[in-house]
Amino acid sequence: MKEKGVLFNTIEYHSTDDYEIFVEKIDKLQSEYVIRLALELALSNGIYNLEEAEVISKSLRVIANDKKRENIENNSN
Repeated sequence: MKEKGVLFNTIEYHSTDDYEIFVEKIDKLQSEYVIRLALELALSNGIYNLEEAEVISKSLRVIANDKKRENIENNSN
């Protein structure tokens, strides 16, 4: 099936209904993923100045490390 659209060069949807369902049912994990994709796309397109890009990059690493830490803690319980 051919995609109708692609969000952030990654998330494909095949119909307006698919898109609406995704938006309506988006959860916390998916929201974090979308924000990460949006920031990475903006960074790759030079949207931010050097200082802004550095802060965003560091923030993404902090979030990723927190997620890894949470997964480790959850798996050890």
